[in-house]
Amino acid sequence: MNDERSSEREKGPRFGRALAAWMVVTVCASAGCGSKGSTPIGPDPSVGGGSTNTQGGATSGTRLRARFFVGEDGSKQEIGGWHDKQLDIDCAFQAAADGTYRCLPPEHATVSADFFSDAGCTQPMAGVRPGCAPPTYAWALDGDETCGPAPRVTAVFKVGATPAKMFSKDSQNPCHEVIAVAGVALYTIASAVPLTTFVAAKAQVE
Repeated sequence: MNDERSSEREKGPRFGRALAAWMVVTVCASAGCGSKGSTPIGPDPSVGGGSTNTQGGATSGTRLRARFFVGEDGSKQEIGGWHDKQLDIDCAFQAAADGTYRCLPPEHATVSADFFSDAGCTQPMAGVRPGCAPPTYAWALDGDETCGPAPRVTAVFKVGATPAKMFSKDSQNPCHEVIAVAGVALYTIASAVPLTTFVAAKAQVE
């Protein structure tokens, strides 16, 4: 068992390329947490009640509001992304498994297929880079390809607490406890959050 625990520390998590590709800088930029997310595409123009902004062509809707730097001299520059008034979160559009783009919080953990919070290895955990502030949400993705289509978000969860114990399994080893995992901070997964909680959009060409 000690040998297994030691080897787990060395090999670190197998989150795949999705973790590197989809962690977002805004989790804690000063600590270098995360990496690039997808480029926001803006809300569906058919949504009523919006107001057109002159900078960048962003159009605020009834729920999603464009984000700007506002200079003390009256200047404005679009930041990118949106603020969801209903959820009171910043968000950016990501491809979702329901065939839409959903405005999801970029500060997120990624659900792991390798690490669990129970001895039966049935309750997966979510991870972020060490040093990042604990995120509120975790995403599950349907792939980790760096070539071809980007992974889609299949599910969103609320992030729970730091686990009291951690477990892992793979094709060579049954479910076993691990003491430490290199290169990732792990959290339990709490309740599921329906994708429909987040504003949907479609991509279109004008």
